[in-house]
This record gives sequence, C-alpha cells and structure tokens, in this order.
Amino acid sequence: MTAPCPDPYPPLKSHDRHDLLDSVKRHYGRFGYNVTILKTRQRPNGEYYRVDLACDRGGRYKPASRGIRVARTTKTGCAWSGSLLLTGTEWLHIPGHDTHNHPPPIPVEDPTKKKVDAVKKKVEERTRVRDLLPTLYLGSWAPGPKNSLTDVPGVLVAAESVQPNRSVNTGVTVILPRETWFTEACYAGFHRFNGAGELTGSQWLDETGLLNSPIVLTNSLAVGDAHRGIYEYAIRNYCVESGELDVFMVPVVAEIFDGYLSDITKMSVQAQDVTRSIDLATDEPVKEGNTGGGTGAICHHWKGGTGSASRVIPAPQRTRREDDGEEEDEEENEERSYTVGVLVQANYGKGSHLRIAGVPIGRIFDQQHQQREHWLREQQRMQQQQEEQLRKQQEAEQQRQQQLQREQEGRERRQAVPINSDESVEDEEEEEEEEEEEEREEEDDDQHTSSQNQQQQSGRRGQHQQQQQPQPQPQQARRQLPQHGQQSAAQQALQLSQQQQQNQRQHQNPYQNQSPYQQQSMYQQQSPYEQQYPQHQQQQQQQTFQPQPQPQPPYPQPPPMAPQQPIGGGSAGSQTQAAPAGAAPARGGHTYHHNFRLVPVTFGDANAQVEAYAKAQERAHNKSKAARAQAEAQALAQAQAEAEAKLEARLYDHLRWQAEMGTRKEYRDGSVIVVIATDAPLSPAQCQRLAKRASVGIARTGGYGHDPAGDIFLAFSTGNSVPVQKLTSSGAPAVDPYKPRAREIQVVEDGTMNGLFEAAADATEEAVYNALCMAEPIEGFRGRRVEAMPLKRLKDMMQRYL
Repeated sequence: MTAPCPDPYPPLKSHDRHDLLDSVKRHYGRFGYNVTILKTRQRPNGEYYRVDLACDRGGRYKPASRGIRVARTTKTGCAWSGSLLLTGTEWLHIPGHDTHNHPPPIPVEDPTKKKVDAVKKKVEERTRVRDLLPTLYLGSWAPGPKNSLTDVPGVLVAAESVQPNRSVNTGVTVILPRETWFTEACYAGFHRFNGAGELTGSQWLDETGLLNSPIVLTNSLAVGDAHRGIYEYAIRNYCVESGELDVFMVPVVAEIFDGYLSDITKMSVQAQDVTRSIDLATDEPVKEGNTGGGTGAICHHWKGGTGSASRVIPAPQRTRREDDGEEEDEEENEERSYTVGVLVQANYGKGSHLRIAGVPIGRIFDQQHQQREHWLREQQRMQQQQEEQLRKQQEAEQQRQQQLQREQEGRERRQAVPINSDESVEDEEEEEEEEEEEEREEEDDDQHTSSQNQQQQSGRRGQHQQQQQPQPQPQQARRQLPQHGQQSAAQQALQLSQQQQQNQRQHQNPYQNQSPYQQQSMYQQQSPYEQQYPQHQQQQQQQTFQPQPQPQPPYPQPPPMAPQQPIGGGSAGSQTQAAPAGAAPARGGHTYHHNFRLVPVTFGDANAQVEAYAKAQERAHNKSKAARAQAEAQALAQAQAEAEAKLEARLYDHLRWQAEMGTRKEYRDGSVIVVIATDAPLSPAQCQRLAKRASVGIARTGGYGHDPAGDIFLAFSTGNSVPVQKLTSSGAPAVDPYKPRAREIQVVEDGTMNGLFEAAADATEEAVYNALCMAEPIEGFRGRRVEAMPLKRLKDMMQRYL
C-alpha cells in the first residue's frame, strides 16, 4: 500500500548540502517519511552541485567504505528517491528524477483525544471491590500481596474460557494443590451446604482426607471430560516404563449449571482443554470475572463468575513434647504467619437478596426498577394525553381552515359579478398614475445612490472636496421631502465612518507584522512613514489639507530625542545634543516622520521595543498555553460526564434485563463452588471445619442454600506432605498394609483456629464481590443477556453507608 507525497517539491534556500538535507528532512518528516543522502557530486573546486536523496527505509544497497556494500534492509520496500541540482545560487529539483511511492504517513495522535479515550475507558473499566470502595470493611485480617488464592505458597491456578461461538459460554478452572500433586498428597476436607451438585472424589476425601489430584471446576455436562482429562495428563506424564500408573488417584471435579447463557448440550469442553489448563497453571493472580468455569455464571441475577481473595494471619503458638528436658529448637518455636486463600465460582442467589457489607443493594435496585417502571407508565399516559389533545387541536384547525376556504370561495363568487364600465375606467387610470409615480421615485432613488457611491470612491482616493449633488425637480423634491432628512443623516454617518477608517489606515503600525529583529532593522534603515506614503501621495495631501493635529496612532509613539551616547566612537563623557527640526538625524538613529515633524529614534528605543515585543509574545504564549490546558480539562470533564451519562442510561436497561431474567430463574437457583487453601498445618477434620466457614461468607452476600443449588465447599492444607500410596509392578502395595507405620505430622491446636475461621469467611465474602465487580455483560444462548453490576451506581449508593 503506497501513497504519493502531498508536497513533493519543497522550496530550497540553502547552499550548504547539510543545511539542505536538514530542510528536506524537516519537510518530508511532516508526512512520516525519512530522507538520507544517497550520493553527492562535486566540482573541481570542491563545491557540491548535485545531491541524490533516498528514503532510508528503501531497502536499497548503500555504499560503504572500501567499496563494500551493506546488506539490504528488510524494513520496507520504499523506493522513494530524488535529485537536487545547484544552478547559479539556487537548488532545484531535477525533473523526472523523483519517485514518490512512500507508504502512508504515520498518523499523528492527538494527545487530548488519547486522554479523552483513557478517561472514557477508566469510567467503563471493571475493577475489584477494594479499588472501587477503599473504605469498605472486609474483616480485621489483611489481604495477601496478590489478594488471590495463589498467595498460598505452591498453589497454581489456570482459568481458560471455551467460547467457540455466541451460544457457548463455558470453560475450565484448574487448581493444583502443589507442583508435585501426583506423588505428594495434601490433607483436605469438604462441606456440603446444599447437595444438588457433584464433587467427584468426595468419597475418597471423606474416607482418608487425602487430596492428590488437580481440582477442576467446569459445567454440569463436562464432568466426564474433565475426569478423563486429568487421567490423560497423568498417563502422559507419570506412566512407568511398563506404561502403567503406579499411583492410586481419584480425580476431583466440581460443577455448576451454566445453561442459561451457554448451550451445554454441545458438550464443548473436551479433555484436551483440561490437560492444556494443567500445563498452563501458574502462581499469577487468578483471572476474575468471565473466565474459566465461571464464564457463563450468574450471581444474584447479575453477571457472576470467578472471584478470589486471601488473608494473612499470625499462626497460633504450637505446643510440643519436651524430650527428657532437652531445650527445644528456637526456630521451631518461632511464630510465623499463615495465609488463607479462597477461590469462588459464583452462580447462585436472587437479585433482591444481594447484600454488600450489610447494605441491601438488591432491594435498592429493585425499588429503583419499580420507580423507573412507574415513571415510564406515567410518561406513557401523559404522552397518550398529549397525543389526544394534539389530535383534537388538529381537528379544530382543520375545521377552521375549511370555514376560511368556504368564506374565500364566497368572496370570489361576489367579485366575479360585472360592475359599471365608467367606474372601471377610472380605476384603471388611477392605477396607471400610481405606477408612473412609483417609477419616478425609483429613478430618483437610483440617482441618489449613484451620487453616494461617487462620494465613497472619491473618499478612498483621498479627495475630500465637496461635490455638488444634482438638485431634484420641484415635483421630485416634494415627493422626497418626508425622507430627505433621514437620508442626509445616514449619508453623514457613512462619510464619518469612512473618514475614521481612512485615518486608521494612514496611522497603521508598520511594525505590527514584523519580528523583533526586523523592527530593529527598520528603525535603523529608513523611515516607516516614507515607506508607507510615497512622495506623490504626500504632495497630494499637502495640497488638499492644511497642517493640523492628527488623531493619535494605535501604536505607541517613540519618545522625543534625548542626548545619546555616540556609537562606534567618541569619548565616554561626550554627548550629542538633540538636533533641531529639519536637521539630519543623530548618529546611531534615524528620523521618524509623524505629524509633519521629525522625531529621531535611536537604537535604545528600538531595543526597548524589541524587549516589549518579546514580553508580549511570552504573555501571548502563556495565555495560549493556559487556554489549551483549560480546553483540555474541559474536554476531559465532558468526556467523563458523557461516559457516566451513558452508563446511567444503560442502567435502566440493566434493571429491565435483570427483572426479565429473575422471572425465568425465580424457582431455579444455581450453584456456588468454594475452594479454600492454606499453608497452615491442618488435619483432615480441621480442613472440614475450615470449609464450613465458607457458609458464613456466602450468607453475608445473600446466599441461602436454596434448592436445587449445589453449594459445595472444599478446603485443603499444604502444611503437611503425605506420600501417595504406590503399587508395585505386580499390583501389590509398595508397603506392607498389615504393618502399621507411624508418621510425624504437625497440626494446629483446635482451640487456636478462630483466626483461620474468620479469614476463610472474610475472604469468601470478598471473593464473591470481586466476581461481581470484575464480570462483564454478556449475550449468550438464544440471545439471552445478563448485565454486569453497574459499578458507578454501586459506588454512589455505598458511599451513603460507608
């Protein structure tokens, strides 16, 4: 794609080739082109007379030292070239040697537009609840560095969406308890808040409390594919030489129903999606909102999805048995901090039940929707009344027009009756006399207008002699008598304005369009009065006018000549006296004619004017800079107001869609899956106790565990590592199952777990808020649309309570 240069022949005013190159570069740089010297030619005296130019992105061979050519560039294929020739004292473009096929110029971005777009994007940008409401109280424990599940050391997460088309909005979320999950198990426990859902591997968890499998969250009809994907990953990476798995493993898969926004009958999630997600799992902050298994989730009739949060708490003091009075290791007694991380897949709740920090946000939105509907009904009723009144007015107007038309037809019929011939003749004569009189008046007006134009032209030529206006005929004068006084006053005003304009032109500042240096040179060289008025015009004005004081010019007059220091010679103490009128100007100055008298102007006066001009330019620059800053601030404020107004207008559509969806899902609640991870050393029973505390966080947000919801919570601890049971090649266990073997583990005292309980509840609550705030609106299966939480309105409402 190429485009011709808008101005291929710039003016050239330099004899030096480097200056010439700089000027050409500046010229073509305005259009996004780069220019370099390809070749130069010299005369025997060393003078450059020809310069060949080329685009430095042209991809051509360029000569290097010792005749070696550099490699051809691969940036662009631009073949622009040009040749310049020095003829006499001017550089000219050689015709036929210019090729203009530059690529399109690089567009110059408007910084103000860029800032405006950033402001609009910031208004519509989704953000987490802590950034949206900094003063919101979310518990007494501080969040982790990422405020995410991955704050727990060793935990890896991947969230991948599956959206092949608009009708499918689902995905997979994979959680790895640790990198060595296949050979080292974690203690885990789960809690069933409402059991209308599935958690595979729960029987093994309930039996042993061991977790040695990835945790996969997906939709209800993809449980089998997720199960298979975990096994395929294990077979691909952990098979022994015989091709068998020597580890006992039960995959853990939880599900939610996302069939409102996604056509789950398409079975879009495949085993390959699970294996790829396991490979992509990292310790980066969890992607929230419409990601992973929460891509099609709905929370409290708003768009839900994936959310995460974490808390850091000091560990409780552990008690140990003393060995025969030996001193305990100080490092073991050292108190450390523990982290609790939570990941929520929110797909539950009614719209009116939503609460944020105890504020009934759901009921407030419902009231606003009802008020909006009532207002719309009132507006519709008033509009119908106005339409009815308008219809009645139109009918009355139509009847009135018909009545007027009938009256007009009656008048026309009466005028069509023949009248006396003598009366008609007299009427025709009167009409002819009136027409003749109007024609004479028009001729008189034309003559008067032509005389005014002649006076204006004579005034422009500087002729101010009184012109005689032709006297009208007696009959015409009598007709003009009522208007003669008004026209004379208008003529006098016109002549006065013309005289003022002429005086302004005579006293126009000759320096107002000149730079400071040009002003100084004009002061030094000649009289601007002589430049402005040629000799023949001065003689003509002296013949026409008598010397008299003229109006002051619009620019400052130079002061009278004062004693000056000689320039270029003379002693320091010598001074020059002011020259009398008509004498030659003092040395170092020039004579300035004004009002028919000579006023010498010195270099000091010129320098003062130059300084004044520079200060005026600086003030103008500062003023323009302030004006630009003010205009930019106004543009940003207007952009923010427009973006907020757009969101405000969309809010009522959000409420309408939410109400429509609420009628469809009034008796069909969804599910919520909560995964809690901690590095505190917990036993399986303690993990189960910790999982139960997720119910507190769900209840704070407005969750009731309705039927048929599948509200299942899973907690695991990475504080202890348990080897996974292995089998030999013959199928027998690697250890003798009939000989008990002791293993030392560390666990937190049951009486010191309150901090962990609070952290789990608070992090679960915040994770739900993050899922709501980070989710974006989506239109899915069968055109069903679910709106995102309006953050601007939410912030305005919450500020009343915080």
